[in-house]
Amino acid sequence: MLGVSNQPPRQVVGTQAFQSPTDLNNIKARIVEKLRFRVEVTELQHSDGRVLVFEIPERPVGQPLALDGTYWMRAGEDLVPMTPDKLKRIFAEDPQDWFSQPAQADASAEAVIALLDTQTYFELLGIPYPTTRDGVLARLQSEGFIRHTAGGWLITNLAASCWPKN
Repeated sequence: MLGVSNQPPRQVVGTQAFQSPTDLNNIKARIVEKLRFRVEVTELQHSDGRVLVFEIPERPVGQPLALDGTYWMRAGEDLVPMTPDKLKRIFAEDPQDWFSQPAQADASAEAVIALLDTQTYFELLGIPYPTTRDGVLARLQSEGFIRHTAGGWLITNLAASCWPKN
């Protein structure tokens, strides 16, 4: 905030910064250019003076933000370079890509056929539908859409996204 005292108890002191709408738009553009994220600015008129409130978005999950090649963090009222352990914690926030996770694990052969629109799959490929369930499963397995595991069939996210049943 601009127009508020730095030390507690904070009081409105007013600001003359960025008086015109053009000045406000210019500073927002410079912030986007420098920091690579958008900041909203709200102008408040208080009896003790004008206040500018800068609304800073949250950092994306698993992604530290840098300024001029340095990742910064707060240490009390100061900004200091991030420590390696802090960076490691931020990078660890990002879970594994959902696409690499199975859509379903330990499915029975019947569940695979029921969950995936296998008839449409074979029609779209222009090949005859196999005469046996094992033939259908073998084709889906050869394409990498399913995998046999000790607990049953694992349906990949690719398969689930290709053939959602309505």
